[in-house]
Amino acid sequence: MKEIIDELVKNNIDVFYVFQNELDKMLPYASFAISEELSIGIISRREDLLGKITVTSNNQIITELSWQFDIIKKQSKKLNAAR
Repeated sequence: MKEIIDELVKNNIDVFYVFQNELDKMLPYASFAISEELSIGIISRREDLLGKITVTSNNQIITELSWQFDIIKKQSKKLNAAR
């Protein structure tokens, strides 16, 4: 991860982080990805079954995922580029 973060910082991309134990308190599933432009969401409900995912174009679910992402952003911390 260090190489990826260094590359992002080198290209003037802001990097934010949140710890897994904090995410566990915020999310009812292991992970998710959304593209509001494409109206699609991908949800992995359990860490031990990462191969089992849900892909959806349901607008209500995508709105909920977007709301969840906003909560995560508010709880995240900006990485200090001078590390």
